[in-house]
Amino acid sequence: VAPNAAEAGSANTVVVREGLLEGLSTDGDGVLVPLRQRLDPAGRTVAILGAGGAARAAAFALVRAGARVTVLSRRAAQAADVAAATGCAAAPLDSLAGLAWDVLVNATPVGSGAFPGETPVPAESLRPGAVVFDMVYEPRETPLVAAARAKGCRTIDGVEMLVAQAVGQFEAWAGAPAPVEAMTDAALAAIAEARA
Repeated sequence: VAPNAAEAGSANTVVVREGLLEGLSTDGDGVLVPLRQRLDPAGRTVAILGAGGAARAAAFALVRAGARVTVLSRRAAQAADVAAATGCAAAPLDSLAGLAWDVLVNATPVGSGAFPGETPVPAESLRPGAVVFDMVYEPRETPLVAAARAKGCRTIDGVEMLVAQAVGQFEAWAGAPAPVEAMTDAALAAIAEARA
C-alpha cells in the first residue's frame, strides 16, 4: 500500500509493480489538482462540510498541502475522528457562519439527485472571491455552485474532481499523460446517459 493510501485508509487504484500489487489513492489529486488551478492551498483556511470518506480524503490532502482545515459536521463524533486522523480541526456544522474561510468544500450528498434543490449552506454564508468546491457531480450545476457563482465566488464542480482522480489513475496504469479532454467528455456523456 502506497503511503498516501495507507494514511487515508483507502485505495482507489491498484497497479502491478515488480510483480506485486500496490494500492494507491488518487482521491487527494481529485481535490488538489482543480483547487491549485484557482489558488495555492498552502496557508489558506478551508472549511469541509461533512465527515465521511470524501471529507477525510480531502482533509488529508489539504492538510498535507499546508492548508488550515476545519471539518464541520452534524455528527460531532465523526468530525472529531476525521480531525484526529488528519491533523485538522473539527466543529459543528451550524458554526460555519462564524468561521473565516478561503475555500469551502461540500463533501456531503446535499444538492445531488438524492437531495435535489437543496444546498448545505445558505447563500448569505458565501463570500465573494472565495473558492466553493462542490464534490457533487450530478447535477453538475448544484444549487450550491449556482449560488456561489451568483455571489462572485470561484467554483469547482464534482466533475472536475472526478476527472482529476481518473487522470491520476490513468497515468498510474498507463505510465503516460492522460487525455484529460477526452476523459472529461466521457464523464459528462456517462452522467447524461445515466440521467436519461
